[in-house]
Amino acid sequence: MSREDDDFFDFEEDKEFEELISKFENFVNSNEYAFFDKEDIIDIIDYYLGWMNIEMVSKAIEVGLEYYPDSSEILLKKVELLAKQNRTIDAMKLLNQIEQDIHNDPQFFLTKGDIYSQMGLSEQAIQEYKKLLNFDFPSKDFVYNIIGSEYLMIDKYAEAIHYLKKSVEISDENNPALYKIYFAYSELEQLDECIKYFEKVIDASPFNSDAWLYMAFCYYDKNDFENALESINFALAINPSDLLIVLKKSDILKELNRYNDAIELLKEFLENDPQNTYLLNVLAETYNEIADYEKAIQYFHKSLHYNPKNSRAWLGLAEAYAHLSQDNEAISCIYQALQNSNDDPEVIINIGKLYILMEFYEEAIEVLKLIIDKDYKKSETIVWYSIALEKSGYAKDALDLLTDQIYNQNDNDVQLQYCLASILLTYQYRKEGLAILEKALQTDPSKVEIIYEFNRYFETDAEIQSLIYQYLKN
Repeated sequence: MSREDDDFFDFEEDKEFEELISKFENFVNSNEYAFFDKEDIIDIIDYYLGWMNIEMVSKAIEVGLEYYPDSSEILLKKVELLAKQNRTIDAMKLLNQIEQDIHNDPQFFLTKGDIYSQMGLSEQAIQEYKKLLNFDFPSKDFVYNIIGSEYLMIDKYAEAIHYLKKSVEISDENNPALYKIYFAYSELEQLDECIKYFEKVIDASPFNSDAWLYMAFCYYDKNDFENALESINFALAINPSDLLIVLKKSDILKELNRYNDAIELLKEFLENDPQNTYLLNVLAETYNEIADYEKAIQYFHKSLHYNPKNSRAWLGLAEAYAHLSQDNEAISCIYQALQNSNDDPEVIINIGKLYILMEFYEEAIEVLKLIIDKDYKKSETIVWYSIALEKSGYAKDALDLLTDQIYNQNDNDVQLQYCLASILLTYQYRKEGLAILEKALQTDPSKVEIIYEFNRYFETDAEIQSLIYQYLKN
């Protein structure tokens, strides 16, 4: 049979299914009698489940149970619907009722595992998923993948890697397990082991663009940008239309201070997808990074033309205007970003940072307090809130906030330590400040730049600079 014949029969099957859906919808709307066999009903249920059309799924299940009241397969679909509606207790009760009739169906264990997973009971979910391995399940790679994913949920990274690798052994093409393996190794801080693993995958499958991509991720995390670039170039040669690969290559080029090359790469990809607002934002942000604010404004406006409610673009535009000292325009953009933020804490943090950049410290305090009051005390929020407090003359409040977060809330984020050191040094608690600064430098010297947000004079303090150099030179 020719490829054209295959396409023809696929088309015929699609046409038949469309007719089946039309028949069911006409039946629902007109209440006229129509007959559906059990397989058709299950297909209809699956179709509406995929679109999360709760009303039509419920109707299809109701019709199915009228025709086939003892069908454990249709009852199992009802369990799936209850689970998707977060009615996990009801789903589990029904599942237990039909267990005797369906316990030899692998779909039973898959559904039960999914419900346990939704309930946050990963260990129980894993037990159910592992039972699938005793069946001649058609997609064992999928089973290993979901087992590995559940282990990731409970931070059991070694176990996750074991099962995710088994998934890749069965199918290494377009397998989401490859990213999860990278993530697990990253959490274990075993990037060299991760690189060795991806090298083995590539040896077996040289045209696996995902393996090349995630190997580039590993090198990037190790600050080995030359090898990262080499790996990402192979990924891009294999899959030149993958946006994630393009974006990662642009990041790598920027780390190598090859901003012009990064911009050309992004522009080239944009030619094929000129309305891609995500890509437009990245390109505009790149222009912001090299202080070409006029070009940044141009591309942010293009992005907003296609999506006027894009808070990321409004924020980037505000930043460009702020750097050009066009405060009124910047504030107007900040207002638009806030209006379209849907109370997203990340957007609000960035608005606070922009106000600090513009030296509007009271406004920064006001906006950051919106999420502080909602108990969103992510380390980054505390960092910028403490900077705004100190700049507004509330140094003691900033000091109290930081000490509480570090010592009472056991937040070990190194940037908080840098902030605490900065306030102590600024207000002449030099011995204590230097001690905390050195502790932070021992932990992660790459984050030391945050101290200059508090006090630019640290750049000319010989003792502070000598201490910083001692750790940065390594």
